[in-house]
Amino acid sequence: MDNGTYLVSKIGYKIPNNQMEEEEYYQVELPIEAVRIIHKGLSQAVEKWSGGPAEEQEDLIAMRDHFYRIMLEHRFSNM
Repeated sequence: MDNGTYLVSKIGYKIPNNQMEEEEYYQVELPIEAVRIIHKGLSQAVEKWSGGPAEEQEDLIAMRDHFYRIMLEHRFSNM
């Protein structure tokens, strides 16, 4: 995580219907500006949700919140 590049962790889980389910994850290194752009796109997708499976909307919200946490962590680490 040097020079503002953040790692999207491979370790994690998804909780559908309150039951833990393992999924395949990938690692991605991103500069903080890319994290901000992705968060903005996810926020717009949540705001302008056109309908569809509720699970998709829940996943978008979870991803948006995850990227927000990354931005907050970056801000806190660079105070």
